[in-house]
Amino acid sequence: MRPQDVISTYETVGTTWAQHRDKSLMEKAWLDRMLDAAPRTDDKLKILDLGGGSGQPIGTYLAEAGADLTAIEPTKTLSALYAQALPQARVIQTDMRQLDLGERFDCILAWNSFFHLTALDQREMFSTFATH
Repeated sequence: MRPQDVISTYETVGTTWAQHRDKSLMEKAWLDRMLDAAPRTDDKLKILDLGGGSGQPIGTYLAEAGADLTAIEPTKTLSALYAQALPQARVIQTDMRQLDLGERFDCILAWNSFFHLTALDQREMFSTFATH
């Protein structure tokens, strides 16, 4: 899949992708490391989930761990699925490359999303990470 086709592809196949996405949480060890290492500014850990997809299973796991989630998802299809799965989360339908929320988070997660960007877009995201 070409980087310029990622958003339109997920818009088209997002529901099917979400149904078939592995829910075994093979990412758990890495997520636990993030949860343990992240500084907390409040009682709840504020996580910015970039390209959060449907929120399953990662968003659900983080919410169950007590995180306050803000999900950034560029597709209408997956944004709706994320909001349905995690009604307590804030879901913003936008492209992470144009993100400027004017707030800071304890940690930023870009699991299975960052690699979809071109090398140039990846480099430019580091200023967005620093801002947030």
